[in-house]
Amino acid sequence: MTIVNGKFKRITNSIRFIVILVLLLVIALFPFYWMLVTSIRSDAEVYQTKQSLMPKTVTTFQYKKLLTTTNFLIYFRNSLMVAVSTTLIALIIGFPAAFTLTFLRVRGGKLIARFVFFAYLVPPILVFIPMFSLVNSLRLTNTLFSLVLTYLTFSVPFVTWLLLSYFRSIPTSLMDAALIDGCTKFATMRLIVLPLSGPGVATAGIFAFTLAWNEFLFALTFVTSDKLRTIPVGISGLIMGDVYQWGMIMASAIMASIPAIVFYIIAQRFVISGLTAGSVKG
Repeated sequence: MTIVNGKFKRITNSIRFIVILVLLLVIALFPFYWMLVTSIRSDAEVYQTKQSLMPKTVTTFQYKKLLTTTNFLIYFRNSLMVAVSTTLIALIIGFPAAFTLTFLRVRGGKLIARFVFFAYLVPPILVFIPMFSLVNSLRLTNTLFSLVLTYLTFSVPFVTWLLLSYFRSIPTSLMDAALIDGCTKFATMRLIVLPLSGPGVATAGIFAFTLAWNEFLFALTFVTSDKLRTIPVGISGLIMGDVYQWGMIMASAIMASIPAIVFYIIAQRFVISGLTAGSVKG
């Protein structure tokens, strides 16, 4: 009887867990579902008072209108260039910085690491005015390079801080063994630490890309030309006064989320492969 009761209790707990998981999944995915449904409705159906969960007619009108009447593809290209450039430069700077602060005996290294963390915590709105003055004095306003330059001010500290936390999990004995075998510090970073830190680098790249892809304030202020706008600013341009073009807004949001999703999928593979590779090494 006790065994039967225990089995029944486990089944009941499993059902409760599945129900809760399904509810959380529905809550998390419903906004994305509503974005997709709205993007494939006609304008007449979008602005109806009563909305249904399923569209009465499925149309690609909103996507065609977005691609033909706006510069969305140009915004998409600009965002991709800025986000990819920012991510690559942040990783190139942040990786050796984190390696130096973690593995090399740098005087005041712990204090520098704390300053890196505090630099990331500073809200961008606080450095907005001095950053604008710097960009203006360098005559970089209305250029994509100004966005890359300013985005590095928060992406480099974040990447460095994230890699610092990951590098602390790598045994220092591997570094010592490589140095004893005659490796230089640079060779140790390239041959030992870099292959082991694939999951950490992938995670840092994911967040750096997302931060640059979604940034709005600097992109709105430093770039005034419509040909140089990024996607967040371009989407805001679809709101004209009190008129919200919901169909095109949702269509642009769906298309803008595709690169981030693809980047997450690609980076996730590197994270999983890095973890499994580390688990079978003797």
